[in-house]
Amino acid sequence: MTEKLHRAAGAPEEHADALAPLVHAAAGSYFDWLFGGRDAARAELALWVRRPSSEVWAGRATLLLRDDDVVGAEISLSGAELSGCRKADGLAVLGAATGAGRASLLGRLAAAAGLFAPVDAEEWYLSKLAVAPGTARRGFGSRLLDESLQAATDAGFRRCRVDVEASNESAIALYESRGFRLAHEGAAAGMRYLALAREA
Repeated sequence: MTEKLHRAAGAPEEHADALAPLVHAAAGSYFDWLFGGRDAARAELALWVRRPSSEVWAGRATLLLRDDDVVGAEISLSGAELSGCRKADGLAVLGAATGAGRASLLGRLAAAAGLFAPVDAEEWYLSKLAVAPGTARRGFGSRLLDESLQAATDAGFRRCRVDVEASNESAIALYESRGFRLAHEGAAAGMRYLALAREA
C-alpha cells in the first residue's frame, strides 16, 4: 500500500467525517474541557470541519491517504487568517450555548487565554496534526509536518508556530527534530501547553 498527500480544498466535504476525529485527537484534552466532555466535543468538531470560517475547516486540511482511507491530517494557516477563524469559532460555540451553560463556557474561554501565546499575523501556524489510531511510528506525522513547513516556505513565511500539550512528548520530539524551540508556556484548568517556534 502506498500513501499520498491530498489537499482537501477542492472537495472539503469528501473527507470531513474522517477528519473530525483526527482534529479531536490532535487536542482532545483541550476540546473535551472546552465543550464539556468528549461526546460534546466530537459533535461540535463534526460541525466545525464543515464550516469554512472555522480554524479546522476541512478545506484547510492536507490529508494523508492510504488507498482512499485517511491515515493522517494536518491543518495550518497564516496568523492573520487564524485570528479571524478563532473569532468565528468563539462566536459559533457561544451561539450554541444557553443559560448556565453559556456562563460556564464564557469562563472556560477566558481561562483558555492563559493557555496559548498570541500568534502574530506574520507567522505560519500549525493548528492540528494527527495520525489515525494504529498508525503511529510509520513516519506519517513527519511527512505531514514537512508538508506544512514546505507550504510555509512557499507562502513566504519565515517563522512557524505550534502549540502542543506539554505531556505530548512524541509530538514535542517531532517538532524539535525540525528546529522548533520553546517560545512560551501557558497553563489553565490543569493543562499545560507549550508554544514552539521555528525560524526559517
